[in-house]
Amino acid sequence: MNARRVAIDNAKAEAVTVSKNYADLIKHKMNKAMLSARAIADGLNYVTVSGINSAVTRVQAQRMAGQVLLSDPRLPRLYTLF
Repeated sequence: MNARRVAIDNAKAEAVTVSKNYADLIKHKMNKAMLSARAIADGLNYVTVSGINSAVTRVQAQRMAGQVLLSDPRLPRLYTLF
């Protein structure tokens, strides 16, 4: 019985380790994607609060977002996945 308990405990510990590593990998990728999203949002917000007379059009905002998404081919998959 003791060997069985040790095997179960070892398997649980390994499962926790693997899941934490996978969670860290996803967190890193999501943080990178969120950084891009925040950069776009901050840029658009600056135009709004700065009082600049020439506002960003919807087409310009879409092009900005498209350029960011195209800059890293993994980003669209992350947004689609989550």
